[in-house]
Amino acid sequence: MINISSLVLLFFLFTTLPAPSLAYTHTPWSEELYQYIKTTYGETVQERARTLESLILRETNRPINEKLAKVNHFFNQVRWTSDSLHWGKKNYWQTPLETLIDFKGDCEDIAIAKYTALRVMGVPDEKLAMVYVRIRRQPHMVLAYYPSKDADPLILGSMNKLIMKASKRKDLDSIYEFNSSTLWSTDHRMHKLGKGHPEHIALEDELKQRLQCNRHLLMEHNNGKPVVPFDITEL
Repeated sequence: MINISSLVLLFFLFTTLPAPSLAYTHTPWSEELYQYIKTTYGETVQERARTLESLILRETNRPINEKLAKVNHFFNQVRWTSDSLHWGKKNYWQTPLETLIDFKGDCEDIAIAKYTALRVMGVPDEKLAMVYVRIRRQPHMVLAYYPSKDADPLILGSMNKLIMKASKRKDLDSIYEFNSSTLWSTDHRMHKLGKGHPEHIALEDELKQRLQCNRHLLMEHNNGKPVVPFDITEL
């Protein structure tokens, strides 16, 4: 379930990232890391990790529509599960690593994972936005890709798995959008933006600690090198 407080926390999660213009160099994951994943989480998770890294390496230099399609398909295989059933909490914000391991989560977990993968594949931050919407009066989160600043964005959702222009998604009522640098409110046409910066945003230490724990743990098994896209604080 998504509420305004979860939106604010997610925004702060992304604002912990360095400047969006930071260049990215993907370092292949080591076999030691894959063996650690297999030993700790099982062979299925190891194979899933290999598939994701292969996708990142293969698609990074491909046309944007191919990147969007591949990432959208991969993470839409995540089984939707509520936070209360999965974590025993009303709201819980998974790291991308937690999503890969369990391969279940709710809409915001899936959208975060898509955002993270696309960022490490070279998609600029300013072209992506997490979008808090209502669908059939229920809160939901999708990812939007803007070909240009004022374009009708493409929507990567987890309920409707087809990538469609926002203007074609008559079922979505957009409330807020955000990326790593900006939070803004939207009108009902989604792609018309009224930008503004949030005030008094607080980040929960528990989420930061889990992100940092993931980062350091994986680097220990990857020759001390960052493991993308799970090294979210390095985006």
